[in-house]
Amino acid sequence: MERWMTIENKRSLIDKSAAEPGMTHSELAGWSKRAFRLRAAPARNTVSDMLKNASTITKPEYGEGKRRKPLKVKAPGLP
Repeated sequence: MERWMTIENKRSLIDKSAAEPGMTHSELAGWSKRAFRLRAAPARNTVSDMLKNASTITKPEYGEGKRRKPLKVKAPGLP
């Protein structure tokens, strides 16, 4: 079971919302928990934020990995 939604998962949720506009944000959260095998459903306002920022999330510049921003190494000289 996954803990977080990947960028691909977020894009799938946006596509599902567009395909079925009658689904509420709570229903989309429940669907995403089942579809992506998440430990817990995302909060309703998290789904709302994803849909609000859909134009940004769907752009290729947003990324393809698990995280939007890569982690920065703070101490690269450690052995």
